Amino acid sequence: MISAYSVCSAVIFYNLSLVLVFLLRRKTRFLARYSTSVLLFITVLGLVRLFTPVDLKPAIVIPSRYLLPAVQSALQFNIPVLNISVGIVLLIVWGCGTVGFILRDIIVELRSYRIRRNYITIEDKRIKKLAASFGSEYIVKVSPDVKEPYVAGIFRPTIYLPNITLTDDDLRFILRHEVQHVLSHDGLKKLLFLTIEALFWWNPIAHITMSEIDAILEFQCDAKITYGLDDKAVYEYMRTLLSVMKQIGSAGEPKGACTVHFAGYPPVIKQRFEVMLNRDKRKAKGARWLLCCAIVVGFLLSYMVIIQPRFEMPKGEIDGYISITSDNAYILFDGGEYYFFINDSCVEKITESDLKKTPYNQLEIKGD
Repeated sequence: MISAYSVCSAVIFYNLSLVLVFLLRRKTRFLARYSTSVLLFITVLGLVRLFTPVDLKPAIVIPSRYLLPAVQSALQFNIPVLNISVGIVLLIVWGCGTVGFILRDIIVELRSYRIRRNYITIEDKRIKKLAASFGSEYIVKVSPDVKEPYVAGIFRPTIYLPNITLTDDDLRFILRHEVQHVLSHDGLKKLLFLTIEALFWWNPIAHITMSEIDAILEFQCDAKITYGLDDKAVYEYMRTLLSVMKQIGSAGEPKGACTVHFAGYPPVIKQRFEVMLNRDKRKAKGARWLLCCAIVVGFLLSYMVIIQPRFEMPKGEIDGYISITSDNAYILFDGGEYYFFINDSCVEKITESDLKKTPYNQLEIKGD
């Protein structure tokens, strides 16, 4: 069953999953032991929960006596000048904001695309030969206009490399890193989170998550590249990161909405090094499976919890009782839900089966 309250619960649990990811991303020991795959797993489950706002029966109902009734009352308030409710106005603002954020991202991507088209490209036979060893399907371009290695594009991703002095081993690591971004479809992942950010532009957690996704994708890429490598090879990979950072410095360039960069910010680079240096070589497979099972259990249990408003029964004048008649009571059908009103005060939400029972079957049903 889907209702306004199940949608509200889905949004709440989705935000809780993002907060959990935000906190765990800063736990270097956690990342070294379980890798970022657990963070991505939590994020995916959070998205599934968001887009499946259903209630399972029997569900645990958490009654809200003050907050939700007050919010509901405020949303239903009719603005005299506009002759529409506050809720409708907020929906219009929400929709306009979403369109605005989508247009912003499109403009950023088009501007970045136009800049990339004007790059001066260099034919580097050494890089071309190294890139061919990864497969002929990968497009690699070298340009002095590129400040740092990155991947751009969703359907036809292209690897862009700066014209800097690097050894063959360094170039091999850089190409392997960028190819891994292509194989993992990281540009598509960023597009998904950009869409979520635009949809929930009014939610600060959505913007925080968007700022975190770059770091999470880099951690995941590091984990896949260093998987199975000995310590010496891992040190060489970290040395390549440092070498690139020293040569590109702090110079920036316009970034597309869905580009994935090689280095990143120094605090993130530092944590990436710490994770690689402290990686659990045993891979902690048993503990990771137990953790994922616990996360799945929590995910499933979230469908058994719903937050609903609880209204106080109006008091009568005689012995605290009030008679229910068609003169002082009615049923409102709004948003697919039925609400029982006495003296224009909402008492409770009722089900369709309740409509067949006394006294509900004797009352007028208003609304859609």
